[in-house]
Amino acid sequence: MGDGWQATTVLNRARRAVQRLAHIAEDIVNPVALAADVGSLIHTFTDPPAGDPDAVLAAASRYAATAQTAHEVKAALDQIATAHLPAVAVGVAAGTAGQAVSALALGAGGVEEGARIADEALRRYAGELRTARADHATGRGKLQDGVGDLGRCIDTYDVLGVPTPIIDVPTTLRRAREAMDTILAGARTCLGAYEHVNRELHTLRRWLTDSAGYARLASVDTPPGFSVLDVAVISVQYLAADDPDRAVLDDAKLANLTARLGAMTPAERARLDALLTSLTDPLARSIVLSAIAAGATLEQAEFLAASIRTMSTDDLRTTFSLDTDNPATASGTAAYVDGTLIDQTDTTTCGSTSLVVLMAQSDPLLALWLRTGRRPPGYDPPWLAHLTPAQWAAASYDERLTIVEQAMKSATNDGQLLPGGSPFPWPSGLGTPPWGSADVLDRNLTTTGTGYESVMIDDQDPSLLRDTLTRAAAAANAGNPVPLYVGGDSSDGLDSTIPRHVVLITGYHRGVYTIYDPSSGNQYTVPEQELLDGGGPALDALGRWTHPDWIVLPTGDPR
Repeated sequence: MGDGWQATTVLNRARRAVQRLAHIAEDIVNPVALAADVGSLIHTFTDPPAGDPDAVLAAASRYAATAQTAHEVKAALDQIATAHLPAVAVGVAAGTAGQAVSALALGAGGVEEGARIADEALRRYAGELRTARADHATGRGKLQDGVGDLGRCIDTYDVLGVPTPIIDVPTTLRRAREAMDTILAGARTCLGAYEHVNRELHTLRRWLTDSAGYARLASVDTPPGFSVLDVAVISVQYLAADDPDRAVLDDAKLANLTARLGAMTPAERARLDALLTSLTDPLARSIVLSAIAAGATLEQAEFLAASIRTMSTDDLRTTFSLDTDNPATASGTAAYVDGTLIDQTDTTTCGSTSLVVLMAQSDPLLALWLRTGRRPPGYDPPWLAHLTPAQWAAASYDERLTIVEQAMKSATNDGQLLPGGSPFPWPSGLGTPPWGSADVLDRNLTTTGTGYESVMIDDQDPSLLRDTLTRAAAAANAGNPVPLYVGGDSSDGLDSTIPRHVVLITGYHRGVYTIYDPSSGNQYTVPEQELLDGGGPALDALGRWTHPDWIVLPTGDPR
């Protein structure tokens, strides 16, 4: 995205030039010196928005060809998968030949979807770029007309029809102002063209991160002792190559898995291989591998496998995603596990609940305990270390969810009165501070796989809002949900001007965000423009709040 940075630089210079031209136009003192001042500024608008629409369209065509090839491959694999293949094992994680072929077909479907997204995004961008360059040409024409008029603005008096060197100041100033109005209109048109491209570059980046999520099957390294077919199954089940918004494994976590497998002794690897072979559901095998990547011991992995061996695929999906990968809708899709709505315990635990959902999706041992109440041997993550035996033995899912929400609240609030740490806690009645959220995720790097940072948002700054929401889309498409703090404005009362609620961005696909709202326990789809507008109507997905205020973003730094 090199052109994106160039466009941003030009955009900032253009904004400053328009401000300077507007100031000059309001205070014309010396029309003679005016031309020199203007000439030094309009060079800012010489170059059109960077990029060649035809070259972008050519790139789109290559993605379209890739999509067609992937479609044909998927069709062939689907045909093979319908045949009665022998039920023989073809890999450690791949299971049977039929399962491996089905995984390859799903993966090919993911590649097809990813290529089609890129094709569509690039074609749209080419059209917008062409429009912006045409607008810039119009603006440049106005600038040139205005500069020409400015050069001819000086008028002199005639005496009895005879020209004199005496300047007609009122007429000269009027003509200079008219020329400056034309110049300023041209500059603003050029600025609008640069801003247009900057907006569309952010949109293109979001769509391409969506596309990239579907291309994982082609880029996954083969972990030690695994076959290509094993990788195919991992990509579909664990990386969610057929739907990257469901992924719980980003590059850092895959690296963790590879490192853990590489460090095992032959005897340990034999134990793990036997364990994986004993599980008939590819999703179950992938969940065990995700636990290994998150730091589980072999004993804990064996405990996990024994606990999930008889679970159906739907039970596995629901249990280990906390049902937040259920297809979202504009009106909301409720997340239930074992009959319990996954929602916040009280009005102050929206942040805690969002973080618990994030952690449970990356830590299968936590999700297992929430569902079954069975604590894996030696399972004692730092943020749960203070739980009593009675709490670990809580009888119902609802009780256990309440316990971990309150535990998470303690973890995020202790010593967090101020960003960077404090001897004093953040007040419990004020919920979860964003820097506390980032800190607790940082302190669980083995589980999260990445560092986190809290970023304040001014949603009246369109550029900042676009940048942060683009990063959020990229994170969600890589399998890292993003906590988003929202609130109101002064029209709702002074206390609404600060963050009042926390939701979780869990996905992004074709211009639509997926957001989990802990106050309702629902997953919502939200068109990106409703977030990018800033201060729009109250949204159910935001708990009926209107303004993004703060966001907790992955840094991509495993530290």
